[in-house]
Amino acid sequence: VFVSDMGEIAPMYQALLDQHHIAWVGFLPSVLRSAFMSIIFLLAYLFGRQRDSLTALLFSGAMILTIMPYQLYSLSFWLSFLATLGIILCFSCLRHPSLGKYLVRIPATVRTLLLYPILFTVAASLFTLPAVAIFFGSVSLLSIPANLLFSLSVQGLLCLSAFLLAF
Repeated sequence: VFVSDMGEIAPMYQALLDQHHIAWVGFLPSVLRSAFMSIIFLLAYLFGRQRDSLTALLFSGAMILTIMPYQLYSLSFWLSFLATLGIILCFSCLRHPSLGKYLVRIPATVRTLLLYPILFTVAASLFTLPAVAIFFGSVSLLSIPANLLFSLSVQGLLCLSAFLLAF
């Protein structure tokens, strides 16, 4: 969510960007979930309230199912919702003080570029496994390693492209 020192202008600009993104991409469950969560974060910012990812996720899921109840049977809704839930809960665990004392021993660059992407990929993959099993009747044992390999490859390509853009 783009929020800066521009006061109330930045959140309004973000809301316009969200609307443009929805119109451009379409009303897919993952896009709507993201947009509703963004709107909730922006409203919390504007009203000086604490932002809570889990509340935003649950509210966005409720809004999507209120507007389009048939999404309850949509794989894309469940994958988006469960992957985001896994990431939110994993991040909450990482912020726990008892774990924090061990994480600070790991260099920040290693945490940011290697540890967190691995943990979030595994969390998203594990949380989506039940939906995959229900919709497809089986789960591939290679899905988590394949997701990790793909995630780390994309992470490496993004770092390489950022490095190349600097020159």
